[in-house]
Amino acid sequence: MGAGMDWQHTPSPISSVRPSRLAFGSFVLDMGRCELSEGGSVIHMEPKPFELIQCLALNPGRLVTHEELLRQLWTGCIVCPGAVTQCAWVARRALHDDARRPRYIETVRKRGYRWVAEVFEAGPVAPYSRSA
Repeated sequence: MGAGMDWQHTPSPISSVRPSRLAFGSFVLDMGRCELSEGGSVIHMEPKPFELIQCLALNPGRLVTHEELLRQLWTGCIVCPGAVTQCAWVARRALHDDARRPRYIETVRKRGYRWVAEVFEAGPVAPYSRSA
């Protein structure tokens, strides 16, 4: 199989061991490379929205509170609670998600967020190559 085609592997359910790559919808979240891709194309994004997607996708169906996200994403930093809201907005934009009809990130008003999409372990990644 050629480079860039690894996203087509048949996904398997998430195991109890933390996977390095997750698949959901047309996206692959590669935690080792810190990359979100859609259909094989990398979506450039800031670290915090990436980490928010990672945190939620690793906990599908579970409410992750604002306080928990503040602790996990901004450890040791003092930020305003609006930082989580802004980060979720950027993450939704990268996922083409709609807060009113969420496919990935659901808002639980005044509490936090919940990942609502089915998540699978993605297959192994092809070796990195700059030449295509």
